[in-house]
Amino acid sequence: MTVTKTRHELKTEFTALLERAVLLADGNRIMPEHLVDICRPMNPQTNAVEPSELITLAENERRYLIRALAACPTDRQALANKLGISKRTLFRKLDEIKAGR
Repeated sequence: MTVTKTRHELKTEFTALLERAVLLADGNRIMPEHLVDICRPMNPQTNAVEPSELITLAENERRYLIRALAACPTDRQALANKLGISKRTLFRKLDEIKAGR
């Protein structure tokens, strides 16, 4: 069965793909590794954490939002609902990530 997407759907998905890559990129360049795992489902994390693996809550939130964005790349309202936050809060948090805060 072939699934045909509209030009708008393709543009929306491509925009979401680029936004996620920008969030993953450390600088001004998107590299191939920033595009890896986009179509792959998220793997559950183990509960065991070594002290050397501890990260700040802000970094944990940043990583979680990037993973959540990959799971729901085109519908920001649905993503905000799933996260239990407003769409405005979601956009603010994504803007903070883009700005490197």
